[in-house]
Amino acid sequence: SMKSFREYLKAPFSLLSKIKFPYLLFRTVRLGKGLDFWNLNSAVSIDTTDGYSFAKKVGTKEIADYSVDGFVSTYQFHGSDEISLGAMAALTSLMIKERSGFVLCHSKTGMSDIPLAIAKKLTVKCNSPVHEVSAGKNNIRVTTRTAQFFYAVVIAATANQAKKMYKNPSTHQARLLSKVRYSSTINVSFRIPKGALNGIGVVTVPKVESKIISEFTNEQNKFYEK
Repeated sequence: SMKSFREYLKAPFSLLSKIKFPYLLFRTVRLGKGLDFWNLNSAVSIDTTDGYSFAKKVGTKEIADYSVDGFVSTYQFHGSDEISLGAMAALTSLMIKERSGFVLCHSKTGMSDIPLAIAKKLTVKCNSPVHEVSAGKNNIRVTTRTAQFFYAVVIAATANQAKKMYKNPSTHQARLLSKVRYSSTINVSFRIPKGALNGIGVVTVPKVESKIISEFTNEQNKFYEK
């Protein structure tokens, strides 16, 4: 819309960045054509670099630092140098062309609703530590107190714990698990008057400006009230 275009022109970017940003967006969406964000096997052919390097090359360093890095860190909780070009292109294309496929949803009583909803569909066993997961030719064995066999297993654990449990991963699985790393984070909360932020949900602090503070979030906008 013209209103969005006028707001874009007011953005505190250099003239070169304002000229190159639409081209970067066009290139990214074009790369994402035909890709499935929910099945990134379709993106292997273009996964030759990371999102930050691509944005810096096709756009400008300013765009990469202040726009692309902020976008990725807000949605993915890591920098754009840690997202593949294929994933970024597929996500961008999805958000522009199929908006219903990627929308911001709210839970009524917080994020705890998600595991509780999943648990209603599953058989949950408490105090049953998994000692070993091993893949056979026709099934997968999960060893707790006893051995059970399944046709598929989802290990919903951190990579280091998954690596300990999974006794015979494929070469690709082992490489993936060994390369996963985690960052320590600290959340600091402040109580402020209700409505003080006037509908502001998230403000990202570019990593180029601060490597300590990444963003602040208005929790009032994340959840519906009970």
